[in-house]
Amino acid sequence: MTDPQTAAANPVPLTGSQRVALARRRKRKDIVFVGIEILPTERDALIRIGLLNKPDRNNKTAVRDALYVYFEKYLDPETPSDPT
Repeated sequence: MTDPQTAAANPVPLTGSQRVALARRRKRKDIVFVGIEILPTERDALIRIGLLNKPDRNNKTAVRDALYVYFEKYLDPETPSDPT
């Protein structure tokens, strides 16, 4: 099966069996897939706090990776932090 990060960078249509396998993998790992729209102001905020480089503001993979870092930093239950 294709690595999810590679698949996001180079989208290729999945077969039905691949979609089912991916859905099962997510269910086993209790992962929820959420497709969201990121506003320019939200990308600006990621740049401002140093999680995204300005040249990468329209790079979907870079924005996704910046959001993962944000989630790990501010939503980790082991690390009490204030995102402001």
